[in-house]
Amino acid sequence: MPPLLKPPPTGRLKELASTIPPAWIAFFASLFLSAIAILGTGEPNRDGMLYIEIAKLFNESGFAAAKANFDWVFFPILIASTSKITGLGYETAAYLFNALLLAGVCATLVRITEEFDQRAAWSACLVALALPAINHYRDFLIREFGFWLFCLSAILFALRWAKRPTWVGGLIVQACLGAASLFRVEAAAFFVALALWQILDTRSWRQRLRRVSMLVWLPFFGGVLVVALMAAGGVDLGERISIYAAAANPVALTAKFKLAANQFADAILSHYSKEEAASILFFGLISMIPKKFLEMSGVFIIPQIYFFWSDSPRRKIAGWQPLGWFFAVYCIVLTAFLMTSLFLSARYVAFLAILTVPLIAVGLNELASRLPRWRYAIVGFVLLLALANVVSLSPRNTQYRQAGQWVAANSLSEWTTYIDDSSTGYYAGPAHYWENRSRVGLSVEQAVAKRQFEYYVFELSRRDAQKADWIASLNLDEVRRFKNTRGDAVLILKRKEDQ
Repeated sequence: MPPLLKPPPTGRLKELASTIPPAWIAFFASLFLSAIAILGTGEPNRDGMLYIEIAKLFNESGFAAAKANFDWVFFPILIASTSKITGLGYETAAYLFNALLLAGVCATLVRITEEFDQRAAWSACLVALALPAINHYRDFLIREFGFWLFCLSAILFALRWAKRPTWVGGLIVQACLGAASLFRVEAAAFFVALALWQILDTRSWRQRLRRVSMLVWLPFFGGVLVVALMAAGGVDLGERISIYAAAANPVALTAKFKLAANQFADAILSHYSKEEAASILFFGLISMIPKKFLEMSGVFIIPQIYFFWSDSPRRKIAGWQPLGWFFAVYCIVLTAFLMTSLFLSARYVAFLAILTVPLIAVGLNELASRLPRWRYAIVGFVLLLALANVVSLSPRNTQYRQAGQWVAANSLSEWTTYIDDSSTGYYAGPAHYWENRSRVGLSVEQAVAKRQFEYYVFELSRRDAQKADWIASLNLDEVRRFKNTRGDAVLILKRKEDQ
């Protein structure tokens, strides 16, 4: 089966293409795509704003202050350290760090594919650069990039370890998952995937025990130590770890889900359907995983299906471990999260699509070998898709920045100003941002009814006629209105003197 991409037939380009590994091409091309996406964005995403503010807090007030406002501070500390060492602004440092992490994700996916099939390396390069699961988030500041990179690094080192199992090699795999856990705690679940991989892949029980020990001894003894300290009352795991521990507890998870199902039945279902409330809620929630998986895979679901269609699915899955076990374990993690939180963001599911990149690459190669006349059309389409996913033609949401800067320039006090959107608060300054976050339980209606604020800053969508009418009924003076080109606005209103 010929590769989808081949070096040019003659000249220096042939030499160049044959000497530069596709993983490096993926790395630098990813940086280029990230630069396009970042330059086209108007502002950091809301999670990114939080990480930047935590980074500022860490540099100004230390670890305790940062942890008091966000309990998983490793990523913000990286932003803070990068900014301090390089002298770059916090936003610039954060975007630079995330771009490098994502470039590492693309390069590592190519390396993993090479471990399975060298001929599919260039196809993996193309897929990694165009996959919606990656490209949709190039201008985001999120912890997932580090989580993805170190989980994929663990898979890569595990594949190499399997060829020559050593204790040092196993320690490297564990260190990668440990690093991934610093970004997102759920990475620790993949130790189970590694154990299952070796238990079912090895025939001798003695060999199974030895190999599993090489891959999980560190978290095993670490877990025993933590449990012992908890039993003795000597350690507090914090709110986040407690939530994850509850999600991993089948009894607590079932009880919480039953309570949610009863509330769902009382609020929505008819009398005749109440007995089936748990089933309706469970399967309704679970359906979100395949739905979002398809969204994150995009058109690449076609070569993915072809990969399994071209041979026995069972044989295909057996030959692509431990990717399959990582995929299965992460599905269980997502299910537990759904049962606990009753919602699921598309970016949480993105890692499932990322795990299938090596499969997609081989499927794309096989598809191209069946349709040789369409080879260049396929390559051109994928490259066009890579650019289309990062080039945004929609207008920027400049109204948040403009409104926030106006609030800061006019020295409005955070105590007398109610801001209903964290993005405006972010640009108004740290005092407004943190005050805004402290008012999470205070609704807009309550804020107006209490009359404790002099200024009100409201976000107003051009499609939200009901909110526009409500704002008009408040009998407040409009001071400024900042709009983007689509008509979405941020309004700055002032209480009338006689109120």
